[in-house]
Amino acid sequence: MNNMIKLLKSGSVIFAISLMFGCGSDDDTLAPVEATMITVKDFEITMDENPATGQELGAIEATTNRSVLAYTIKKEEPTGAFVIDSKTGKLTVKDAMLFDFESRTTLTAIVQVKNGDLTKEAKIIVTLNDVNDAVITVQDFEATIDENPTIDQELGTIEATIDTGELTYSLTAEEPSGAFAIDAKTGKLTVKDATLFNFETRTALTATVQVNKGKQRKEARVTITINNVIENIVFADANFKNALLAHTNPTIDTNNDGEISDEEAQVIGKIDVRGKNISDLSGIEYFTGLIRLHCANNQLRTLDVRKNTALARLYCYTNGLTILDVSKNTALDILNCSDNRLTDLDVRKNTALTVLSCDRNKLTILDVHKNRALTGLYCYINQLTTLDVRKNTALIRLDCRENQLTDLDVSKNRALTRLSCNTNQLTDLDVSKNTALDILNCGGNKLTTLDVSTNTALTELYCYGNRLTSLNLNNGENNSLTKVEANNNSPSLTCIQVNSLTDPNTYWKKDAAASYSVNCGS
Repeated sequence: MNNMIKLLKSGSVIFAISLMFGCGSDDDTLAPVEATMITVKDFEITMDENPATGQELGAIEATTNRSVLAYTIKKEEPTGAFVIDSKTGKLTVKDAMLFDFESRTTLTAIVQVKNGDLTKEAKIIVTLNDVNDAVITVQDFEATIDENPTIDQELGTIEATIDTGELTYSLTAEEPSGAFAIDAKTGKLTVKDATLFNFETRTALTATVQVNKGKQRKEARVTITINNVIENIVFADANFKNALLAHTNPTIDTNNDGEISDEEAQVIGKIDVRGKNISDLSGIEYFTGLIRLHCANNQLRTLDVRKNTALARLYCYTNGLTILDVSKNTALDILNCSDNRLTDLDVRKNTALTVLSCDRNKLTILDVHKNRALTGLYCYINQLTTLDVRKNTALIRLDCRENQLTDLDVSKNRALTRLSCNTNQLTDLDVSKNTALDILNCGGNKLTTLDVSTNTALTELYCYGNRLTSLNLNNGENNSLTKVEANNNSPSLTCIQVNSLTDPNTYWKKDAAASYSVNCGS
């Protein structure tokens, strides 16, 4: 062996030495390494249905000759039924709802037992016993209470029983939502939102209560009937209350007790409190049957008529209103809100309007294209730059004077009898289709021509203060034209065409440079 070592290169010495130690006698042989082993048993049990979540089912029986084992669920039917402790193999219920005999009689799984790279499997079979389900009895709940209860006021308790165990209670439906609260353990029903128990809003409230025991459940219908309690209205403005107490035609304080009850208010159809120095009309919302409200000439800054949905006529002119919401008053026939401080007025929902007076405000926009029943529109002295009345074919009177209009199309308004569009910035005005016109005032604009030859019903014409160079009055009915003011126009207006050279009415006015002729074109 020594000679062999000498023959080897120095780099191979270690290998030779290894061979030398590995070639000893039989007495020097190393003991063999023992292989890793796992033993495991399948798991089978029979149990009652409807266990508790987390209930222990047992432990997987498995052993190994070295190290420790790890346990995992490889497969289960149904999914999510079991949970296993990875260190101990203890098997427990994960989803108790899946252990229901009526749904399945057995549950199975495969548990993988692992030690290093070595694995074994254990089959799990859990057989369910059919257990008679608990019997729940429940009664519907009905009660009658006065309106306007207090929050947390007790309404009663759901009557329910069970032959074993305890019940739980929950609300599954409410009308209106948020009205009730229920104790989950006792079934005691209480008021959650007292404002919903108002007789003027609804006469009954309903709910569905679910009574539970495990998977067993029953429902109870809840019906709460509301009694109307006669209440006196609290008015913020003493002047308003006094005006109502003194009101006649109709009398509002019918029992003469010096108060106005909500019952008295509900039957009133007409209120006239104009000029009563009222600054706050709060309380008007109780007059739900109100058809006509006259509250003009007061000091109102706000006016809330959203609850007065039957309102057909509203006169609130000459106040200090800056906002007026009439979107809920779809029955409005006449609205007079003139002489206020309104910068916006939305009447698109008020399709029943026949007369709209919104003059002397600060309106910059007015959309009336949906108000096709309008016969009278008075929007003068505002800040309107446009006004579209082409859809308002029923218009008889239109007064849009003293705005900033540069264009006005009245060709579709053939029912017009009176048109006042003076003091705007109109450069053109075609009234040839408005043959029913009786009075036309288009003075103070920038018109250069005006032809009223088709307006045979015309009795008064005001076209002063324009830039007219052509004016045709030859409508065949000059004798009916009782008043014409064509003065203060362009010096170029030298001829005014008429249908007769008979001396015109004394009330005809023109500039000195102009003369009347039956044929200005000759």
